[in-house]
Amino acid sequence: MHRAARTSCLVCLLAGPGWSLAATSTEATTVAAPIAFVSIRAGDAHIFINDGKGPDRRLTLGNTVNTQPAFSADGRLAYVSQVNGLPTVFLLDENGTSPRRLTGDARVELAPSWAPDGKALAYYSMESETGIFELRVHDFERGKSVSLPGHQRGKGPGPVSWSADGARMAFLGEDDKGRSQLWVVQRDGSNLREVSSKFAPRGAASVSLSPDGRTVAWVADLRELRPIVVTNLTSGESRNLTPESQAGHESPRWSPDGSELVFASTRDGALNGRSDIFVMAADGSKVRNLSRHPHDDFDPKWSADGRSVVFASLRSGTSLLYEVSLDSGVTRALSNHSSHDMDHTVRPLAALR
Repeated sequence: MHRAARTSCLVCLLAGPGWSLAATSTEATTVAAPIAFVSIRAGDAHIFINDGKGPDRRLTLGNTVNTQPAFSADGRLAYVSQVNGLPTVFLLDENGTSPRRLTGDARVELAPSWAPDGKALAYYSMESETGIFELRVHDFERGKSVSLPGHQRGKGPGPVSWSADGARMAFLGEDDKGRSQLWVVQRDGSNLREVSSKFAPRGAASVSLSPDGRTVAWVADLRELRPIVVTNLTSGESRNLTPESQAGHESPRWSPDGSELVFASTRDGALNGRSDIFVMAADGSKVRNLSRHPHDDFDPKWSADGRSVVFASLRSGTSLLYEVSLDSGVTRALSNHSSHDMDHTVRPLAALR
């Protein structure tokens, strides 16, 4: 798959909802915490789970396309399917059953993201006739979704990133020139502000809010350069963490304790455009290559305990999921088949305590 398409192709493939739990004989390996992901091994894109207790389990059925899985702290899953031609957010219980719509709204709904306490779900909502995007937060205790005021232009494609206390969110949204920039907002909708254009007028990508909510990591569009930048949300100061590299960078994400960032980069394969998975300290020091493989590795996400990284790779000829240990450096395949797995999400550690 082409680099630009590999992380977004499934977002565009939206069809009807699936309904019950089924099993597949695909080989699985033990995992520290369950991993939900999208696979097209059954023909259409469906949500599967690898919990280390046996074969991968398929959570959606039918001639449908299901994407954008997101895990809550207690193991519930949100995902996007389609109702009457509109992408719609659905929920599954912690055992992977009882699929149901989040709302009854006849609107486009995309990119669900759970608050760390599991009591709320953020998502993008658009009125089809007007094309106006809203950032909504669904409060499960009140049983209703509230649109946060302010920014009503295009958003995404990635979901919002939450601080660990659930008080602040960061997301990508268009500015008044139609360029994608980094925005932050409080959970109650207050203090909405754009924070990236001063450093990168051309735009931003790949947003990740630090667990303490004080710093946000993102990728800046500086014409020929795509560095990883961190912005202090108190001072507004932005700093390039990768000034020594002319390579492209993608998907920076904070470790659970906020001490490190994992990311994908072509810095060791710039001549052929091949990307590997890297980790570095929060200040940009101690950069090391975790994957070092002749084929593309991309979309890294931390394991629940922060001791390993789960990523997608084209090393088998298709996109499959792998896990690399930060301690041993050993990489292992999480499944073994001839189709594609991607768009993965790891159940948060809080759910396992």
